[in-house]
Amino acid sequence: MHHNFVKMLMDHSFGESENYHKPTEQELLDEYLIAVDLLTINDEFRLRKRVEKLEIEKSEMDNLQLRLKKLEAKIV
Repeated sequence: MHHNFVKMLMDHSFGESENYHKPTEQELLDEYLIAVDLLTINDEFRLRKRVEKLEIEKSEMDNLQLRLKKLEAKIV
C-alpha cells in the first residue's frame, strides 16, 4: 500500500506531497482492499475471495464441459 495512502487513511498529514496528489475515495478504497488480507486476523475476507474464485473456476469448467459434450455429439 502506498505510504501516503496509509497516512491519509490514518488521518495523518504527509507534508508538501499532499499538495501534489489527492487520491479519490475510490482510489483509497481500492488500495485498502488490496492490503486488507494482511491487515486483518479474521479469515472471513480471505475465505470470501477464495469462494468467489472457486465459483468462477467452476463456472468456467461447466462451460468447457458443455462445449465438449456438444463437440462429442457432432462427432457421433
